[in-house]
Amino acid sequence: MSDAVRQIKEKLPLLDILQEYLDFTQAGDSWKARCPFHNEKTASFHVTPAENVFYCFGCHRGGDLFSFIQEHENMTFKEALVMLAEKAGVILDGQIKKPSTNSEKLLALMRHAADFYHRQLLLDSEVKQYLVERGLTEATVRLFRLGYASTTWDSLTTFLKASSYTEQDMLDVGLIIARKDAKGGYDRFRNRIMFPLNDPQGRVVGFSGRIFDARVENKEKAGGKYINSPESEFYDKSSILYGYDCAKKSISYEKSCIIVEGQMDLVMAHQANTKHCVALSGTALSERQLTLLARSATKLIFALDADSAGSQAVTRSVLATLEKDLDVAIVQLPVGADPADVIRTSPETWHKLLEKPLSYITWKCRDMRNSDARTLRSILIRDVFPALLSMKSPIILERALQEASTHSGYTFETLSKEFRTWQSNNKDALESFEPISDSLSSKALTLDDTSSDTSRIGTSSKESRLITLSNLIHLAKQRTESNENPDDVVVYAEEILSRERADWRERLQEEPRALIETHMMYGNAPLKHIFQSIREVTFIIKRDILTQQRNNLHIELRRSADMPERRNELLTSIQNIDSQLISLNDLYHRE
Repeated sequence: MSDAVRQIKEKLPLLDILQEYLDFTQAGDSWKARCPFHNEKTASFHVTPAENVFYCFGCHRGGDLFSFIQEHENMTFKEALVMLAEKAGVILDGQIKKPSTNSEKLLALMRHAADFYHRQLLLDSEVKQYLVERGLTEATVRLFRLGYASTTWDSLTTFLKASSYTEQDMLDVGLIIARKDAKGGYDRFRNRIMFPLNDPQGRVVGFSGRIFDARVENKEKAGGKYINSPESEFYDKSSILYGYDCAKKSISYEKSCIIVEGQMDLVMAHQANTKHCVALSGTALSERQLTLLARSATKLIFALDADSAGSQAVTRSVLATLEKDLDVAIVQLPVGADPADVIRTSPETWHKLLEKPLSYITWKCRDMRNSDARTLRSILIRDVFPALLSMKSPIILERALQEASTHSGYTFETLSKEFRTWQSNNKDALESFEPISDSLSSKALTLDDTSSDTSRIGTSSKESRLITLSNLIHLAKQRTESNENPDDVVVYAEEILSRERADWRERLQEEPRALIETHMMYGNAPLKHIFQSIREVTFIIKRDILTQQRNNLHIELRRSADMPERRNELLTSIQNIDSQLISLNDLYHRE
């Protein structure tokens, strides 16, 4: 085995293989790239060709070719050895079970079938013109090796037989269908644009065929718009993502992946230079597909068709994605359009849509205000609450509840209560939830509170936030150039602190340990990240203050049943606070 490993390393230089996954730039005697194993903006992943090893100074992973493939492709050592031996042309000498001779033969058959379909397309001017009209360039057609299956019943069968393959071989991989009343079979794919389906290593394992409408004589007998290969030894639809073999390098670089529905959407997206894109091929994301994407991506961007089927696929996929603790965004496509339509009409529009995707909660709740109460509650329980349950960060959860409140018309408190009730009644809900504002309500600091006990500063969540906020503002001012206007969120945060009592500010400045910790955590962070942290802490503090004020007004409102004038004053004050909460939410969520 050691001899096989040595041969593989000699034939496959580490840098050559890793360049299939990452974009490198030279740095002295080494080459550097953004690490595929953790999220970073500055390249800290280094390869030293002389030593044939890699090391990341960010996450401290390191090793050789085999350890990289094991980590990146989620393989065992044996699986990585078999894959790399095949790539290097090294024969494994019985130390590890190799793929059977028949398996190798069938994979070669699939490759020859793809070559046959591709040549058929290149020789057919009508089909090529159709693809041009759909917006594809010849370079894209060749890159994805698109093909055409003719209208005859046995063209592929005849070609493969001439290449020494048997009909049983073709049956085993689903390229032909057995005849019911006679021996042999006939071509499964006829009069179809052919999309080869590759595994992550780029091997053809199946096909998807789209009907070529221009040559359909009998629509009833033509079959579905798309038909796919049946599952086989190599093809498992729950583990294959169309285009992943072409996209994996860009996914590692971008740390995100765009999810589209169909093959045509995918090839158009790559043509538009959004190469970190894969296609579902008509199904929601499976556990195996998510595991594959989670190796390199921290965020999934769904750009599925704007119809009911696409909406349902997004919902199912998003709930599964949130369970993996990945970020989620939704591209709002024009009604009746798919990504291929948008890109063909205007690639610029496609890129603009990708620049400002919606959160899942906003996307799901955007039409809630026009729904009746029964429909609204159904949407919340079916599509929104399960997503909230999957959010592991309290801050993210609170933000999502606030979004749902904004779009549904329900107050934050009402939604929180409804969610907790649903959660307690849901047998699958294993995680507990307590909104931050509820946990702090007994000690929330109001703007006009003059009885707070400052002797315990630093012991509560609210007080620690005030300390953190003060230190972040101090750090932001140090990092801001003297001739540069401060970010408006800093100004807003300072207003909150300035409205607290003087002795609070004095105590806040007497926390050197907290100041040191803030510098250690944020000292090297980009200024915009510091502003974002200020925005988050300010949002929570101010929201809690306003929420407490509104709760106090509601209590007084219930006690003023016999005082109409006072009730009107209280209702006006409550409305004013609601307006402030909306403005606060807008400030926090602005770009």
